[in-house]
Amino acid sequence: MRSLKFGFYPYLFEYRTRSLRISTLSNQHEVVESIFSSGQVWGDWFEFPLRSAEGRKGRYSFNEEPPLVPVKWVGLSSTHQITHTHSKSIDRLRFLVFAFGFLTGMCPLPDGWGNMHRFPIAPHRLSSFICMRGDLAGHLQLFDEWYSQASRTERRLMRAAMMQLRIAGTTQHIWRSFISTYQAFESVTNLGQSAGWRLLQGRVPHAYKPSYVCQSVGIPVPKRARRRHYGSKPVSTFAEIRNGISHEASFGNFVELEGGDGEVLDASRDLKGIVSKSILKLVGSKSKMVTSSVTSRQKQGLDMPEEQIKYTKVQRL
Repeated sequence: MRSLKFGFYPYLFEYRTRSLRISTLSNQHEVVESIFSSGQVWGDWFEFPLRSAEGRKGRYSFNEEPPLVPVKWVGLSSTHQITHTHSKSIDRLRFLVFAFGFLTGMCPLPDGWGNMHRFPIAPHRLSSFICMRGDLAGHLQLFDEWYSQASRTERRLMRAAMMQLRIAGTTQHIWRSFISTYQAFESVTNLGQSAGWRLLQGRVPHAYKPSYVCQSVGIPVPKRARRRHYGSKPVSTFAEIRNGISHEASFGNFVELEGGDGEVLDASRDLKGIVSKSILKLVGSKSKMVTSSVTSRQKQGLDMPEEQIKYTKVQRL
């Protein structure tokens, strides 16, 4: 048995599953109050405070007082604790904290860690679905069971996919959001290959990957993932944007795409939906949302079927 404190999560959470127990710390209310009264909250986000710039002045620094710049990272006090009743692995508990963030659409971190980007203080801001608290506990159990049978490489790929989605959701740059989402997609593609998804075996061009992943998960292929031919070369909107950023440094210059920067933003949303559903498929979720045709512009509830609720033995404490 081993426990790990984590945060930030603004609600009470007291659940037990087959091998996990998640509880709220006694100081949770004080932590929440301190964040909301910090003066750094704007809407549903915590924006980084400013500090005086440090270091040696440059040769062209004429001001006596250094400018104010955002702090490099922000650490928060923990609000909850997760306990594994059958394992003593700290890496396993950290993985489950990242899964908690993926399912809630927030940025909880293990105790002592810090955020390097602004972060949401309300749930569902980083996710393409809504996961209520009972379903959250059950899906955490699925992530834990997936972890127990996954290889070391597969665990790293899954953690990378969840963390890249987090980065994509917290950055305010469209191009960076897309490339982080695409990196999460690459991790999911590698996991699909490891899981034996037939269409992903062997070398697969970037233009084919999104549609192949959709077919493997069992979801409709969005317009931006569909292949078309540019001369003799297969392309897709996802591949065009990815190649433009990765190989041509086309940051913010997507006027050649129909829709311009707005097309990149919509592509990021579509791709995030594919990645999220793929992750849930990989861990064994039987939620109807996984194979739903609902687009990522709409958020659908991640309702766990009754048989999985019984299997994971979710209990509210």
